[in-house]
Amino acid sequence: MKTFSFACFMLFSIFGFTQNKNEIKSSNVKTTYEEYNFLTERYGYDDKVEMLEGYELQDFFELTLEKFNFNYKLFVEVNNGKTKAILITITKIKKKDDKVKYLCMPINNGTLFKKFNSEAEGLGVSMTLVFEALNKALLSKLIDEKINVNAKKE
Repeated sequence: MKTFSFACFMLFSIFGFTQNKNEIKSSNVKTTYEEYNFLTERYGYDDKVEMLEGYELQDFFELTLEKFNFNYKLFVEVNNGKTKAILITITKIKKKDDKVKYLCMPINNGTLFKKFNSEAEGLGVSMTLVFEALNKALLSKLIDEKINVNAKKE
């Protein structure tokens, strides 16, 4: 699970790369407890719950691997356009009833990131292994985009 933690750390750190490819910067954006709890305890579990006022979810990445569907959405504060967290919906596709889990990947909040890691570790063996493989693939794509695709041609 340490590779999973490292992959998650790198996933968000990569957004902070500057022209110096060895330097990683962080923004002052930080996921709050209210935002985290909304995404992990209310959203998706209550069909009648409305979106937290002042926020919206934006599609980011979706992929189906084996019998799992992973949907990543950006949790964006509307008034400033800042992404405050990422909602990850993991669906284990079954013949009768799909099993759905909601995770919130926080930004710049170490305490909540520990909670996220704990919740990710509790997904179950098969779901955790596929989730870890997906995060590694996503990390590779983000690194390629930030370093190779967006690199200045010299």
